[in-house]
Amino acid sequence: MLFYLIIVLQGALAQDVELRWFPGRFPLGECVRMHRPSQGDAYVEKVKPEVCRPEMISNLWLKGTCYEVDQATGGQQYGVRVDPRGCAPAKHAYEFLPDRQECWRVDGDRPHEGYREKVKVDECRPPEPEVRVRFVAQTPIGGLCEEIHHEGPQRWRRVVDPARCRPKETTHTWHSQGELKGECWEVALSGPAEFSAKAKVDACKPAQTTTRFERRDEKSGACWEVDVATMGLQWAKTAKIERCRPD
Repeated sequence: MLFYLIIVLQGALAQDVELRWFPGRFPLGECVRMHRPSQGDAYVEKVKPEVCRPEMISNLWLKGTCYEVDQATGGQQYGVRVDPRGCAPAKHAYEFLPDRQECWRVDGDRPHEGYREKVKVDECRPPEPEVRVRFVAQTPIGGLCEEIHHEGPQRWRRVVDPARCRPKETTHTWHSQGELKGECWEVALSGPAEFSAKAKVDACKPAQTTTRFERRDEKSGACWEVDVATMGLQWAKTAKIERCRPD
Protein backbone atom coordinates (compact mmCIF):
# COMPACT_ATOMS: atom_id res chain seq x y z
CA MET A 1 0.00 0.00 0.00
CA LEU A 2 2.86 2.38 0.88
CA PHE A 3 4.56 1.65 -2.42
CA TYR A 4 1.33 2.46 -4.27
CA LEU A 5 1.00 5.77 -2.46
CA ILE A 6 4.60 6.72 -3.36
CA ILE A 7 3.90 6.03 -7.05
CA VAL A 8 0.73 8.14 -6.95
CA LEU A 9 2.52 11.01 -5.21
CA GLN A 10 5.38 10.94 -7.72
CA GLY A 11 2.88 11.05 -10.58
CA ALA A 12 1.09 13.99 -9.02
CA LEU A 13 4.34 15.87 -8.47
CA ALA A 14 5.41 15.20 -12.06
CA GLN A 15 2.19 16.80 -13.26
CA ASP A 16 3.08 19.92 -11.29
CA VAL A 17 6.45 20.32 -13.11
CA GLU A 18 6.59 22.29 -16.35
CA LEU A 19 9.15 23.56 -18.83
CA ARG A 20 9.41 27.30 -19.24
CA TRP A 21 11.39 29.39 -21.72
CA PHE A 22 13.07 32.57 -20.50
CA PRO A 23 13.95 34.81 -23.45
CA GLY A 24 17.41 36.35 -23.54
CA ARG A 25 19.19 38.06 -26.37
CA PHE A 26 16.87 37.30 -29.27
CA PRO A 27 16.37 34.61 -30.30
CA LEU A 28 18.42 32.87 -27.61
CA GLY A 29 17.21 32.15 -24.11
CA GLU A 30 17.20 29.61 -21.30
CA CYS A 31 15.09 26.50 -20.74
CA VAL A 32 14.00 25.85 -17.15
CA ARG A 33 12.19 22.92 -15.53
CA MET A 34 10.22 24.19 -12.52
CA HIS A 35 7.47 23.48 -9.98
CA ARG A 36 4.37 25.13 -11.46
CA PRO A 37 2.21 25.73 -8.34
CA SER A 38 5.02 27.47 -6.45
CA GLN A 39 6.44 29.17 -9.56
CA GLY A 40 9.79 27.56 -8.86
CA ASP A 41 10.04 28.21 -5.12
CA ALA A 42 9.77 24.48 -4.40
CA TYR A 43 11.89 23.34 -7.32
CA VAL A 44 13.65 24.91 -10.32
CA GLU A 45 16.39 23.56 -12.58
CA LYS A 46 18.10 24.98 -15.65
CA VAL A 47 18.32 22.43 -18.46
CA LYS A 48 19.67 22.38 -21.99
CA PRO A 49 17.81 24.75 -24.36
CA GLU A 50 16.96 21.83 -26.64
CA VAL A 51 14.73 20.36 -23.90
CA CYS A 52 12.24 23.18 -24.61
CA ARG A 53 12.23 22.48 -28.36
CA PRO A 54 8.64 22.65 -29.68
CA GLU A 55 7.24 20.33 -32.32
CA MET A 56 6.77 23.08 -34.87
CA ILE A 57 10.06 24.82 -35.65
CA SER A 58 11.54 26.91 -38.46
CA ASN A 59 14.94 28.37 -39.31
CA LEU A 60 15.94 31.99 -38.93
CA TRP A 61 19.03 33.66 -40.47
CA LEU A 62 20.09 36.63 -38.39
CA LYS A 63 23.33 38.64 -38.61
CA GLY A 64 25.36 35.81 -40.12
CA THR A 65 24.06 33.08 -37.79
CA CYS A 66 21.48 30.35 -38.35
CA TYR A 67 18.96 29.67 -35.59
CA GLU A 68 16.30 27.06 -35.07
CA VAL A 69 13.26 28.87 -33.61
CA ASP A 70 9.67 28.14 -32.62
CA GLN A 71 7.37 28.53 -35.57
CA ALA A 72 4.56 30.12 -33.58
CA THR A 73 6.44 33.28 -32.55
CA GLY A 74 9.50 33.18 -34.79
CA GLY A 75 11.98 32.97 -31.92
CA GLN A 76 10.26 34.61 -28.95
CA GLN A 77 9.66 31.28 -27.20
CA TYR A 78 12.59 29.18 -28.42
CA GLY A 79 15.88 29.68 -30.24
CA VAL A 80 19.21 27.86 -30.53
CA ARG A 81 22.18 28.19 -32.88
CA VAL A 82 22.44 25.47 -35.52
CA ASP A 83 24.66 24.60 -38.47
CA PRO A 84 24.59 27.41 -41.09
CA ARG A 85 23.55 24.85 -43.70
CA GLY A 86 20.20 24.66 -41.92
CA CYS A 87 19.39 28.13 -43.29
CA ALA A 88 20.71 27.52 -46.80
CA PRO A 89 18.06 28.40 -49.39
CA ALA A 90 16.97 25.88 -51.99
CA LYS A 91 18.57 28.07 -54.66
CA HIS A 92 22.07 29.24 -53.83
CA ALA A 93 25.06 30.78 -55.59
CA TYR A 94 28.73 31.32 -54.81
CA GLU A 95 30.67 34.55 -54.36
CA PHE A 96 34.47 34.56 -54.61
CA LEU A 97 36.59 37.25 -52.93
CA PRO A 98 39.98 37.08 -54.72
CA ASP A 99 41.90 39.40 -52.38
CA ARG A 100 40.91 37.38 -49.32
CA GLN A 101 40.88 34.03 -51.10
CA GLU A 102 37.45 33.36 -49.61
CA CYS A 103 34.40 31.56 -50.98
CA TRP A 104 30.88 32.35 -49.76
CA ARG A 105 27.64 30.47 -50.37
CA VAL A 106 24.85 33.04 -50.78
CA ASP A 107 21.14 33.23 -51.53
CA GLY A 108 20.74 32.70 -55.27
CA ASP A 109 17.85 35.17 -55.46
CA ARG A 110 19.31 37.74 -53.03
CA PRO A 111 23.12 37.38 -53.21
CA HIS A 112 23.77 40.54 -51.18
CA GLU A 113 21.11 39.98 -48.52
CA GLY A 114 20.17 37.34 -45.96
CA TYR A 115 21.91 33.98 -45.93
CA ARG A 116 25.69 34.11 -46.34
CA GLU A 117 28.03 31.29 -45.29
CA LYS A 118 31.80 31.01 -45.67
CA VAL A 119 32.72 27.67 -47.23
CA LYS A 120 35.87 25.98 -48.52
CA VAL A 121 37.50 27.98 -51.30
CA ASP A 122 37.34 24.99 -53.68
CA GLU A 123 33.55 25.29 -53.77
CA CYS A 124 34.01 28.47 -55.84
CA ARG A 125 36.28 26.78 -58.37
CA PRO A 126 34.75 27.00 -61.87
CA PRO A 127 34.36 23.94 -64.12
CA GLU A 128 37.64 22.73 -65.61
CA PRO A 129 36.96 24.09 -69.15
CA GLU A 130 36.62 27.61 -67.70
CA VAL A 131 40.01 27.55 -65.92
CA ARG A 132 43.44 28.48 -67.26
CA VAL A 133 46.84 29.12 -65.69
CA ARG A 134 49.13 32.13 -65.97
CA PHE A 135 52.61 32.96 -64.69
CA VAL A 136 52.99 36.22 -62.76
CA ALA A 137 56.67 37.18 -62.93
CA GLN A 138 58.62 38.94 -60.21
CA THR A 139 61.81 40.95 -60.53
CA PRO A 140 64.52 39.93 -61.30
CA ILE A 141 63.48 36.28 -61.19
CA GLY A 142 60.77 34.11 -59.72
CA GLY A 143 57.03 34.44 -59.67
CA LEU A 144 53.72 32.74 -58.99
CA CYS A 145 51.68 30.32 -61.00
CA GLU A 146 48.00 31.21 -60.76
CA GLU A 147 44.89 29.36 -61.78
CA ILE A 148 42.26 31.87 -62.96
CA HIS A 149 38.85 31.96 -64.61
CA HIS A 150 39.00 32.54 -68.36
CA GLU A 151 37.07 35.80 -67.87
CA GLY A 152 39.56 37.11 -65.31
CA PRO A 153 40.88 36.75 -61.74
CA GLN A 154 37.84 38.46 -60.19
CA ARG A 155 35.83 35.31 -60.92
CA TRP A 156 38.50 32.91 -59.64
CA ARG A 157 42.18 33.09 -58.70
CA ARG A 158 44.36 30.69 -56.74
CA VAL A 159 48.11 30.09 -56.46
CA VAL A 160 48.99 26.58 -57.62
CA ASP A 161 52.11 24.44 -58.07
CA PRO A 162 54.68 26.21 -60.32
CA ALA A 163 54.86 23.06 -62.43
CA ARG A 164 51.38 23.91 -63.76
CA CYS A 165 52.90 26.93 -65.57
CA ARG A 166 56.05 25.20 -66.86
CA PRO A 167 56.46 25.55 -70.64
CA LYS A 168 57.57 22.65 -72.80
CA GLU A 169 61.14 23.92 -73.16
CA THR A 170 63.19 25.22 -70.24
CA THR A 171 66.80 25.55 -69.20
CA HIS A 172 68.59 25.74 -65.87
CA THR A 173 70.69 28.70 -64.80
CA TRP A 174 72.76 29.48 -61.71
CA HIS A 175 72.13 32.82 -60.02
CA SER A 176 75.28 33.61 -58.09
CA GLN A 177 75.07 35.47 -54.79
CA GLY A 178 78.82 35.48 -54.29
CA GLU A 179 81.43 32.82 -53.69
CA LEU A 180 79.89 29.50 -52.63
CA LYS A 181 76.44 31.13 -52.60
CA GLY A 182 73.68 30.96 -55.17
CA GLU A 183 70.49 29.31 -56.38
CA CYS A 184 69.57 27.09 -59.28
CA TRP A 185 66.57 28.17 -61.33
CA GLU A 186 64.54 26.50 -64.05
CA VAL A 187 63.75 29.19 -66.64
CA ALA A 188 61.78 29.34 -69.87
CA LEU A 189 63.94 29.55 -72.99
CA SER A 190 62.38 32.94 -73.70
CA GLY A 191 63.37 34.21 -70.26
CA PRO A 192 62.14 34.40 -66.64
CA ALA A 193 59.23 36.67 -67.57
CA GLU A 194 57.49 33.63 -69.09
CA PHE A 195 58.46 31.17 -66.36
CA SER A 196 61.02 30.64 -63.60
CA ALA A 197 61.04 28.42 -60.53
CA LYS A 198 63.64 27.30 -58.03
CA ALA A 199 65.23 23.96 -58.85
CA LYS A 200 67.49 21.51 -57.07
CA VAL A 201 71.15 22.50 -56.99
CA ASP A 202 72.20 19.44 -59.00
CA ALA A 203 70.09 20.59 -61.96
CA CYS A 204 72.66 23.38 -62.54
CA LYS A 205 75.71 21.19 -61.96
CA PRO A 206 78.38 21.85 -64.63
CA ALA A 207 80.12 19.09 -66.54
CA GLN A 208 83.39 19.59 -64.66
CA THR A 209 83.59 20.06 -60.90
CA THR A 210 86.23 19.85 -58.21
CA THR A 211 86.39 20.21 -54.44
CA ARG A 212 87.29 23.21 -52.32
CA PHE A 213 88.06 23.26 -48.61
CA GLU A 214 87.19 26.26 -46.46
CA ARG A 215 88.70 26.35 -42.99
CA ARG A 216 86.45 27.71 -40.23
CA ASP A 217 88.76 27.66 -37.21
CA GLU A 218 91.68 25.66 -35.78
CA LYS A 219 89.71 22.43 -35.53
CA SER A 220 87.08 22.47 -38.29
CA GLY A 221 86.24 23.35 -41.85
CA ALA A 222 83.80 22.67 -44.69
CA CYS A 223 84.10 20.85 -47.98
CA TRP A 224 82.46 22.10 -51.16
CA GLU A 225 81.95 20.69 -54.62
CA VAL A 226 82.39 23.63 -57.02
CA ASP A 227 82.65 24.49 -60.69
CA VAL A 228 86.18 24.25 -62.09
CA ALA A 229 86.05 27.54 -63.99
CA THR A 230 85.42 29.89 -61.04
CA MET A 231 85.92 27.60 -58.02
CA GLY A 232 82.49 28.32 -56.57
CA LEU A 233 81.27 31.54 -58.10
CA GLN A 234 79.14 29.86 -60.80
CA TRP A 235 78.10 26.75 -58.90
CA ALA A 236 78.65 25.31 -55.42
CA LYS A 237 77.26 22.57 -53.25
CA THR A 238 78.27 21.35 -49.80
CA ALA A 239 79.99 17.96 -49.80
CA LYS A 240 81.04 15.41 -47.23
CA ILE A 241 84.24 16.45 -45.47
CA GLU A 242 85.90 13.22 -46.60
CA ARG A 243 85.86 14.40 -50.21
CA CYS A 244 88.34 17.15 -49.39
CA ARG A 245 90.72 14.85 -47.51
CA PRO A 246 94.17 14.63 -49.22
CA ASP A 247 95.14 11.24 -50.59
